[in-house]
Amino acid sequence: MKKWIAFLMAIVMIDALAACGTSISAAGPTAISTAEATAESGGVDETAYEAAKACIGEPVAALYAAVGQPESSTYGTSCLVMGAQDGTLTYQGFTVWTIRTENSETVQDVTLLAK
Repeated sequence: MKKWIAFLMAIVMIDALAACGTSISAAGPTAISTAEATAESGGVDETAYEAAKACIGEPVAALYAAVGQPESSTYGTSCLVMGAQDGTLTYQGFTVWTIRTENSETVQDVTLLAK
């Protein structure tokens, strides 16, 4: 009986981890190198991108002051921090990833996008 309970708990934990994964459709954007993005997108504001990268680890207010508001933003349940949300802030040619808690939102990463 204990083995079955342990087995079921393992399955539930694996399923919970799989639910946290993000899938991007074949038509969706993908992260690429700086050189490729500059060549392909043509619309990347390198100054804004570098300013956004400088905000990694800082509150999102610093990002907004440096590069302005995003074109769009989405939030979902965080797999990294209990009770938090993972944020995706989309700018022209790059995406900023954040973690939002009850009291703050912090910039975690910045990636360039291909069209």
